[in-house]
Amino acid sequence: MSHVSSVPQADDLTPPPPRKHGRFSARKSMEAEIRDLRDFISEVLPTAIPRRYAELDGQIKQLEEMREQLRKEHEQEKRELTEVRKEHAKLRVEVVELRDEAILQEVGVYDYRHPMESASDYKEVLTELRKQIRGAVRDGHAVSATTANWTVNDSKSKGRKMIRDTSKLLLRAYNNEADTLVDKLRPHRIEAAIARLDKSRAAINRLGAQPMEIAITAQYHELRTVELRLAADWLKKKDEEKMEAKAEREKLREEAKARKEIEEKRKGLLKERAHYAALVQKLREEGNESEAAEQEQALEKIDIDLADVEVRAAKTGAGHVYVISNVGTLGEEMVKIGMTRRLDPLDRVKELGDASVPFGYDIHALVFSDDAVSLERDLHRQFESRRVNLVNLRREFFYVSPGEVRDALEQHESAVLTEFVEEPEAAEWHMSENTRRRNGAPN
Repeated sequence: MSHVSSVPQADDLTPPPPRKHGRFSARKSMEAEIRDLRDFISEVLPTAIPRRYAELDGQIKQLEEMREQLRKEHEQEKRELTEVRKEHAKLRVEVVELRDEAILQEVGVYDYRHPMESASDYKEVLTELRKQIRGAVRDGHAVSATTANWTVNDSKSKGRKMIRDTSKLLLRAYNNEADTLVDKLRPHRIEAAIARLDKSRAAINRLGAQPMEIAITAQYHELRTVELRLAADWLKKKDEEKMEAKAEREKLREEAKARKEIEEKRKGLLKERAHYAALVQKLREEGNESEAAEQEQALEKIDIDLADVEVRAAKTGAGHVYVISNVGTLGEEMVKIGMTRRLDPLDRVKELGDASVPFGYDIHALVFSDDAVSLERDLHRQFESRRVNLVNLRREFFYVSPGEVRDALEQHESAVLTEFVEEPEAAEWHMSENTRRRNGAPN
């Protein structure tokens, strides 16, 4: 009698369940169970166990392969993350450098990429460069395109025409962007302009990449980039020359006023001398020697004054160095150190305080020197690092206190410091502040 029907399937490793048996058939049932187990052991286990081991080995191998793949992906992600961090750090440095450069350029500290002597020199170089740009377009060096046979409706000539027309269209778009950047260029925004031109080229090259492989060449892009830099340098140099010319005109006007004052003073003294000389002669003719001697003393004083005027006229460097401040306008710890050849230096100080500033200047010192130009230059050099305007050196303002200038003057051999006012009076400013406080107005 066969018992195979009660044996489990080959892939089932669960042994057959125990048989139910009655009170008087227990022996037979036990014998049947033993036969079932023997059949299970002899027929099922020899094939099922190796198969299950094989299945488990396969699963283990799959898991190991998955683990290895995950490990490789993890390592790749780590490498990519490292590269991203490096690129991020590099970009942060570049951003800081560009920001620092932009800040410096915005306040006027401009870095010339192509230093030249004058704006006209830049203009000449720009003219030659633009000839090269036109030549590159004319000779076909501005745009590159595919050399593969390109057809339109099976026509190669139409295909070539389509490539030419598309190339012209993309080049026109690029040139329009470059021309606009040049026309609207501000020197301190040069890096932003170049970055925008780079992006324009990249965008245009992406448009032309498929399927004709049209692109703005690196050579042409470099020419237009150099044009931008030269244009920025040219504009900056023009501004500097304009400021220098304005300062020179101011200097010439000041010198003309000084010469006019000296000439008017000379004429006045000569006229006064002639008057006293005639008076002395008349008194002597009348025999009034005592009165004549008294008037001769006045005549001698006029001669001394006249000699001083002649010296001032002959010595173009002679004049007064002034130290002035304006607390209400400029704040504390800032002074202006300048020089004037005016016979009355107060006239120059008064002009500086007229209309252009809300409060007049306070005078800390007026120092006469036969070489006031050198004295002024020495003081400027001593406080060079504390200039307010680091670009236009004709702006003679410094972040120094009046006391520091006094100390510098006392150490200078050619400076004869007869009087120095330490604290500025700033009368109008103090009165304005008091009135403002009484009225409850904001400071």
